[in-house]
Amino acid sequence: MELKEFESWYKDRRPSYEAFTEIVRGMVESLMRQKRIVFLSVTGRAKTVDSAVEKARSKSYQDASTETHDLSGIRIITFIESDVTKACEVVTSCFNVHPDESVNKSAQLGVDRIGYRSMHYVCDLGKNRLKLPEFAPYVDMVFEVQIRTTLQHAWAEIEHDRNYKFSRELPANLQRRLHLAAGLLEVADREFDWIAKEIEEYSKEVTRKAVRGDLQIGIDTVSLPAFLKAYLRSYLKSKVTHNQMLKIHLTNDASLLEMTVRELIDYGITSFEAFDKLVTAEFCRHFLESGVSVTESGFVRLVLMFADLERYLDKSWQKHWQALSPKMIALLSAKYGSRHLANILRQYKIDTNGSE
Repeated sequence: MELKEFESWYKDRRPSYEAFTEIVRGMVESLMRQKRIVFLSVTGRAKTVDSAVEKARSKSYQDASTETHDLSGIRIITFIESDVTKACEVVTSCFNVHPDESVNKSAQLGVDRIGYRSMHYVCDLGKNRLKLPEFAPYVDMVFEVQIRTTLQHAWAEIEHDRNYKFSRELPANLQRRLHLAAGLLEVADREFDWIAKEIEEYSKEVTRKAVRGDLQIGIDTVSLPAFLKAYLRSYLKSKVTHNQMLKIHLTNDASLLEMTVRELIDYGITSFEAFDKLVTAEFCRHFLESGVSVTESGFVRLVLMFADLERYLDKSWQKHWQALSPKMIALLSAKYGSRHLANILRQYKIDTNGSE
């Protein structure tokens, strides 16, 4: 197929490629979320006609309509390298990969070179999907998937933008410094990945300790959700004499957990052993009787208020919230008495008509 013929062919088919690209992009994003893979973005584009023709010219394709594999392109950007691996597993398991056209750009560099790193897969939808009538228009189409980290993407954008100053031919000393900078990005990528793995292992170790009742654990935003999950589901049961379940909902809301860590530390609690001493049988009994339902952060807050309400309000509160629900009022009244509690809350201008 001559270039002019290819240009005309692609002009006619580009709207189909745009629709195809959006379908694939939506599939990939949905699969990433199903697998709970953290990512920065999943984007897609159908190549412009000018770009497609220019590539066909530069590559001297005999038949650009079959040799151009990135007319439809999907890009997945993750934060760390281990999530690149997970994203690769999603692509290779959910689509039909063409191994001869797919490439690991990192492997192509070799062990003694630094530069563009990314996974490139050329795929089609696979025989089973293509049997479905809704995919019939795309039976002959392939798409390219690029998978890289944010730092790899940053380098790729710098290296590939021919208008940017770094892409020019440079004196040897400047070229060396540019390569060193690229190497630093690669080292940073690997270090972020190792730190993420160590954080995950630390979280698992906190869980193991909490389950066996070893509560000599420092409080931070990693240990708190791991500890509370194990503590609320297993260890705390030893303090509850009723056959009822405490109504505590695990949310893992990052901003709430960060606030909760700050409240604990400001209160003077720096270990879960110290926190556990505040979770008395009396508190658990009144918590059950009140019927209150809270998040894990709300549970911690109630423990602190039940232990010493004025200390909590003086040290930890910081006006993060403004009202208490009737069931929370009932719980705290069991400790402080209705009149005394009302006086304290009035002093701090806390609304006592909060919703459940």
